[in-house]
Order: sequence, then C-alpha cells, then structure tokens
Amino acid sequence: MMSENGIKEGKLTRFNTFSIVAVSILWMYEVAAIAPALGPLMQAFPDATPLEIKTVMTAPFITTFVFSIFSGGFLARHFDKKKILIVGLILYGVTGLTPAFATQMSVILVLRFLTGVGVGLIVPHSNTIISQHFSGKTRERLLGANISVANLGNVVVNIAVSALLVFGWKYAFYSFIFIFVILILVVVGVPKSMPYKEDKPAEASRDGVQKPKLPPAIFAIALLNAFAFCVFGFVPTNMSMYLTQYNLVPVWAIGIVMAFGAIAAIIGGILIPEFMKLFKRYLIFFSMLLAAIGFFLLSVSPTLPAIILGGVLCGLGVQGLIPPMIFEMTARRTTLSQRDLAFGIVNSSMYIGSFVGPFLQSLVTTIGHNESTEFIFLGGGVIMLVSTVVALIAAIATRKSAGGQAA
Repeated sequence: MMSENGIKEGKLTRFNTFSIVAVSILWMYEVAAIAPALGPLMQAFPDATPLEIKTVMTAPFITTFVFSIFSGGFLARHFDKKKILIVGLILYGVTGLTPAFATQMSVILVLRFLTGVGVGLIVPHSNTIISQHFSGKTRERLLGANISVANLGNVVVNIAVSALLVFGWKYAFYSFIFIFVILILVVVGVPKSMPYKEDKPAEASRDGVQKPKLPPAIFAIALLNAFAFCVFGFVPTNMSMYLTQYNLVPVWAIGIVMAFGAIAAIIGGILIPEFMKLFKRYLIFFSMLLAAIGFFLLSVSPTLPAIILGGVLCGLGVQGLIPPMIFEMTARRTTLSQRDLAFGIVNSSMYIGSFVGPFLQSLVTTIGHNESTEFIFLGGGVIMLVSTVVALIAAIATRKSAGGQAA
C-alpha cells in the first residue's frame, strides 16, 4: 500500500512505527512529571507565590506554542523531521533535567521556559510523520494510538514520579533522563521524513518546497483545543496542592490519584469511534458536560472519592474525547503539504491554553474574592457548564443548517 507521498508503507517495520508513536509519550511529559511535585515544591520554596509554583508546571507552554509553529512551519519545509526531533529531544532532556540542581525559583522558571523550546520542536512531528508515511485507516489508527500512548505515558509518569518524590522534589526533574531513551529510539527507528515537494513547481518556492495556506477551519479547531486545555488545566495545577493541603494521601500516592483521569482518557481515546457514532455532532457538548460535572464534584468537598471521580470525568471529557476528534478533523481538512504547519498550530494550541490556565484561575479567584482550591474548581465547573450550553446551541444550529441544505 502506498502512502500519500508515494512511500510504500510496507517498507516501514513495526519497530519504525513503534519509534514514531513513542515520541507522543513526551507530548505532556513535562506536565506529568512536574504536576505531582507542585505540593513538595511549595514546601521547599515557602517564599514562592502560588502563581509561581503553578508556573513551574506551565512555563514551558508559551515557548512550546511559539516553537511548535516554527518547527511545523519553517523548519519542516526545509529540514528532515527526524533531525528536528533529535535536536529538540536533546534540548528537552538537558533543560528538563537541570532544574534539579537549581536553588532559586527564578532559575527553575527560566529553565522551564527553555524546556518548552525543546518540546515545541518535537510536538508536531509524530503526527506529521504518520501523515506523511501512512494513509487511510492505518493513519487513523496510528493517530488514535498517539493519544492513547500520550495518556498512558501520563499515568506511568505520574505514578513513577510520585514514588520518587519520597526522596525529594528534585527527583521529579531527575526523571527527565527518560527523554534520552526516546532520543535513542528516534535515532535508531524513526525514518527520514524530508520536506514535502510540490509536484507543480510554479506553485512552490524556488527550492520546490510548497508554502502551504491553511483553511480557516484549522484556526477554529486550534481555538477549541486551546480553550479545552485552558480550563482542564485547573485540575493538574491544583490537584497536588489540594491533596497535600488536606493530607488526603501520602506523597507517594499523589500521582496514583492524579493518574485516574489519565486512565479515563486512555479509555476514551480507545472508544472514540463508538462515542462519535453514538453522539455524532453532540459529542463536544457531551464531553464538556462530563467535565462540568467533574469540576463540580471536585469543588464539593476535599474527599478522596469525590476527587477521584471528578478527575475521571474531567480526564474522559477533555483529554480522552476532544483531542482524537481534533486531530482527525485536522488531517481531514488539510492536504499533505499543509499538515506540518496545521498540526504545529493545533498541537501547540493545547500548550498556550494550558499556559493561560493559571491566569484564568487568578481571574476567577479575584472576581470571587476567594482563593480556595474548592472555589477554583467551582469556577472551572461554571465555565465548562456555560460552554456546554454554547456547544449545544452550535450543534442544534449545525443540524438545522444541514437539514436545510438537504431540503
């Protein structure tokens, strides 16, 4: 079977495919590894403000957003994606590891911003390499696998880092040595993926590399992704501190509690075809409704059952159901030559949304004159509930429009 760029899919071995998909483990690694450590960091740096502590986790998001677009745009049009991945992984690993040796919060924050540069260089390319070498159902299956692997990585990293935290907060950053394992896989197993060449030179640049123009729908898709992760960010940026504040679980179990949401996301990613078939255009409404219920549960009281169930509903609604829809919509609405930049924008939108999240939380606490974690979760629930109303209206309007056209 031939892929869209004329490469025979059979030429790639299972190890090649495994190596490509393995990169998606690192999409949110810098979040999964650091989120459980926010509570211990708060205790280790008592002079740091709550916003500074949360920014330790979210600092990479803004640089990830910028460099994802740069990587998926300019770099992907001129360089082999495999080489971009290698450079990005080296930077990711080095800057992710070195905060363990810092003694000042300002130094940690600077290094975290630099970590985002490495993340941004790698984020678009596991999806775009799949799109370049595979097509049809194989592509859909592998794009879905990326989501499942990313969420599975979150579960494993959350639990592993929580176990390491009994030795101190520094071990959350020591865990970034794992980045170099993925680097070895990329060097050995990822195939060369050169820039896409346009068949008609008149429509390309002088070097034959096409300069893509994206359909407007891509920006709407990216905006939805950014919003979803902005509000979902209320959960990981507060969960560790919430559990620590009320002493609900020992330090080593923080990641286990946080992992329940990621497990729900894995299940949602696996069952996304069934969800799409069942809810059709109302799936976004359903996903946001689940998240709204989850936030309200988290806000009710600091009890472990409510926290676990709330995390499960938020993880299933936002992480499990929305991203697979978004990635497939991106692939369907773009040509092969557009996908590098399109996936760069769409993938990076979740980081800019996550970066804005803590500032939205600060706005919520300022408006409500209440800085408690319970009130932050309540604010997230209200925002998501309003969004479900908007999503329902949009779905009904789309149905009427489709009915009118059919008539």
